[in-house]
Amino acid sequence: MTQNTFNARCSQQAIGIAEVEAARADSTRRSRKGKPISVCHVVGGGDWAGAEAQVATLVRGLSKSSDVAPHAIVFYDKRLARELRSAGAEVHVASAQDRSFPRLISECSQFVKSRKIQIVHSHCYKENLLSLALSHAGKVPHLVRTEHGLPEPYSVVRNLKHWCVPAADRMAAKYTPDRIISVSSDLAEYWKEHANPEKVIVLRNGVDLERTVSVFTVGEAKQRLGIPRDSFVIGMGARLEPIKRLDLFVSTAACLAGRMPNSKFIITGGGRQEQWLRQLVGKSGLQDRVILLGERNDMYDVLRANGRTAHLL
Repeated sequence: MTQNTFNARCSQQAIGIAEVEAARADSTRRSRKGKPISVCHVVGGGDWAGAEAQVATLVRGLSKSSDVAPHAIVFYDKRLARELRSAGAEVHVASAQDRSFPRLISECSQFVKSRKIQIVHSHCYKENLLSLALSHAGKVPHLVRTEHGLPEPYSVVRNLKHWCVPAADRMAAKYTPDRIISVSSDLAEYWKEHANPEKVIVLRNGVDLERTVSVFTVGEAKQRLGIPRDSFVIGMGARLEPIKRLDLFVSTAACLAGRMPNSKFIITGGGRQEQWLRQLVGKSGLQDRVILLGERNDMYDVLRANGRTAHLL
């Protein structure tokens, strides 16, 4: 994939114009006037996980185009906010914990109006509901959402709110967005059952080739992690949460450990199941075979240890 192709995919996904003729028409008119399209991403930003990393990649790609002016509304001033600012986006931090939903709408709508946002692009179900309200309060012409995954079925909270919010999100999807972008075909089929199937499209996650590089050799990468150079490395990088099925990885490691004496297993990430995972590894007798690395900011150097090529495709 060339850099131009990557940028084109990012721009297409971020403004959701793959099949949105109205947005395409706006783009043409405003490009002739020399004014970029104002896009505002609405995303929580509390964790740094797959959706947040993809939004950051998306905005970096958009910032390279003079046709798009990226903005963002986040709920936490954490890593995602920093990544978006460094990519050139104007970021508004609206703490959802300190405000009622009406106050949150009022505050964010002022940001949307003052920046003359033309497309609101939401990520995750709570943000979808806020974006729907903003599109009306701020009179935003186009509303797009990206579905990064199905609702997680292992939530600790099992109350009325837990079930009502996703139900409201599905109702909103049925009647309002210009496009629902799904990152996989299976996810698209789910949303076609809960919304207008003609509005659902598949745009898979893009990869920024400029960042997926490790400067280390395989041997050097293993040495940094304390792994013998002749070891066969199998690993995973994920949030340490129930939906990731860490138990399956550990059981697989236990099965392979006897058959592959020189194998090492690494798990990278942080989350609520960290202590439980350590106990599971101990009970499985894999203390010397499984390495828990915790949260890392050098994932491509970690991945290099399994012998992938420099770009880790």
